[in-house]
Amino acid sequence: MSADPKEKLLLDAEWEDAVMDLQDSEKTYFVSTQNTDILCIKVLRYLKTHRVRDKLFWERKGDEFHTMVVSLGVPPSTEEQVERVLQDDPFWSATLKLFGVVLPKNE
Repeated sequence: MSADPKEKLLLDAEWEDAVMDLQDSEKTYFVSTQNTDILCIKVLRYLKTHRVRDKLFWERKGDEFHTMVVSLGVPPSTEEQVERVLQDDPFWSATLKLFGVVLPKNE
């Protein structure tokens, strides 16, 4: 069953907003908006092409998550930038929603 197109557009807008916020915050580390954009797209591509089996992955933990960080940390991105981007809650949440993964909120 496919998602409602309007809902998909909202998710895409949420993801784009998160990416724009990341672009602004990464400027403090002298990272270009283009490099941040490339990294965010690489995250999407990784999640589309790799099967994730470990539930810890979605919590940004575990071997599978670390493998992704290392594989994405190639020029023009660094492992440190990958960590910063993936630890950004709005970006991670919006990215997971694009793949239909919703984590329970910690209270």
